[in-house]
Amino acid sequence: MKILILQTNIPGRDVAVKIAQIIVEKRLAACANVLSEVTSIYWWERKLQREIEYPVVFKTTEVLKESLIKELRALHPHDVPEIVFPKLEDVEETYADWIIQQTKAQL
Repeated sequence: MKILILQTNIPGRDVAVKIAQIIVEKRLAACANVLSEVTSIYWWERKLQREIEYPVVFKTTEVLKESLIKELRALHPHDVPEIVFPKLEDVEETYADWIIQQTKAQL
């Protein structure tokens, strides 16, 4: 089974933690890491924006990809949330097995 990592940025630490917890509780991801704040600079509605956000990394399986995207879109405060799946070259076997086991309730 293929292992995926989803990266996103969420404004507000409390919101980021809440979204991460909901997704892991629903077993759409085995784990979520809420990282330290970053300053995001981007264009939105013809205006340059600057916002403090918190990167969140979810570990999941390919089978749950679409369900995870749907849930994240529903929970995320942005109209167009960052949803990125970086390509993984290799995942250590025991860690991959752990991710699969932790998300099994959804499979």
